[in-house]
Amino acid sequence: MSQIAVDLPTKNQFLENLDSDFRATLDDGRSIDFHLFKLETTISNKVQDAFSILFRAPSDAPPEQGTFHLEHGVLGSFDLFLVPIKQKEDGLYFEAVFNRLLL
Repeated sequence: MSQIAVDLPTKNQFLENLDSDFRATLDDGRSIDFHLFKLETTISNKVQDAFSILFRAPSDAPPEQGTFHLEHGVLGSFDLFLVPIKQKEDGLYFEAVFNRLLL
């Protein structure tokens, strides 16, 4: 089985950058900001680290799941699969889920 190496920020790096903005450029050329506001740990032990991060985007962001190219002043740029999970008056909410085996 082949592996794809992806250099994504760690859970601690996301924690250190809570309450900050990530810029994404959409296929139509528009740029939108994703505001990282929450990190939830579901499993954390010596074998597995599973967590999710939640972003708030503007209300007019496309309500579509997909891979977004994000840019951040501290964490750099990377591609992240985001899923819209709810629409509220203050924006459209997206989630990314991580499950890392630590073996």
